[in-house]
Amino acid sequence: RNITLQSVDNNTNSGLVYLNDRPVCEDDWDMKDATVACKQMGFKYVQHIIGSSFGMTVALPYSMLDVHCVGDEDSLADCMHIHADQSGYCREGNAAGVECSNITKGSKLSLVGGSTLSEGNIYIGGAPLCHKYRRWDWSEAEVVCRELGYNYTLRITKDSYFGGVPDWYLYETGYLSCNGQETSIDDCYSNTGHKHSCTNTTGVGVICSEMPPNNTVTLVGGNGTHEGNVFLDGMPICGYSWDIKDAWIVCKQLGFASVVEFTTNSQFGRVNDLFRMRYVHCLGTERLLADCPHTKDGSCSSYWVAGVICSSEYIDCIEGNFFCGNSSCEPISTHWECNGTCQEQSKTCDGKCYDQDHYAC
Repeated sequence: RNITLQSVDNNTNSGLVYLNDRPVCEDDWDMKDATVACKQMGFKYVQHIIGSSFGMTVALPYSMLDVHCVGDEDSLADCMHIHADQSGYCREGNAAGVECSNITKGSKLSLVGGSTLSEGNIYIGGAPLCHKYRRWDWSEAEVVCRELGYNYTLRITKDSYFGGVPDWYLYETGYLSCNGQETSIDDCYSNTGHKHSCTNTTGVGVICSEMPPNNTVTLVGGNGTHEGNVFLDGMPICGYSWDIKDAWIVCKQLGFASVVEFTTNSQFGRVNDLFRMRYVHCLGTERLLADCPHTKDGSCSSYWVAGVICSSEYIDCIEGNFFCGNSSCEPISTHWECNGTCQEQSKTCDGKCYDQDHYAC
């Protein structure tokens, strides 16, 4: 029987599969079926298995339903199947397709939809990565950026942040699972054995860079610049373990004299569930929030975003800090001198201030 591809993008090796000028239903359409179709048309390999009518609709009826090839058939018509007149459940948007090739399929990475080459939704071998069944996290994103030649990962995205993705690719990479140290996604575990397709809004992405992040802190959702949910380089901070010391570092980095309150329950509005930092444990002496011990990977609820309320007026210093003149709160452990005078918790040695445990002068 005559088999043809109805091209949708002027690509002669990809399109919807037609048998005797009628489409084939995608139900149970898999690699074995696609392999027989490509082989019958003179190709050696399958690059992509296509479903959902390649994003279009087809005219009914279908030529074949429930195709089950062993893989060594010479013709798609030789495979077990149901004739179209025996069932009518396959609709206009359920036609099967293939992308064939004479070279083996690779895992080439690309970023699509961004304003620069260093950002975009992630595509593997020409198909989008969606992570429908596992959360998208920093460990995987860092491997993607590393393989693409970038030193830093600035941000991770989901929900097709850089534009809608095609929903007709079947049996592609369902998700990546990396430990973050791999040099290539080929070294990560990936799920490719299940029939699935992305939806238009489930693509994941990344923003990579050759330069380190700016470590810019912003407060979002408050009634002024002094309060809000805490964001670092455009991504929220998880409120797990968030306390007054963490909040103080934020206020200090933003130039405020005091911290009034820390919040952990998305007090200033919910955000998406991709976070820049989790389990932040500032000592209270750090200069920047990014300097505080923390983790990146893991889950955090959109109801549990960290926040702060700062003040431009001196109210009180947090435990372990002292107020130096009328300038700012300073950590006792590292600042023993204020306006030329040694503090109570320090001693003078050769005209300089040291902590009490300093060696004898």
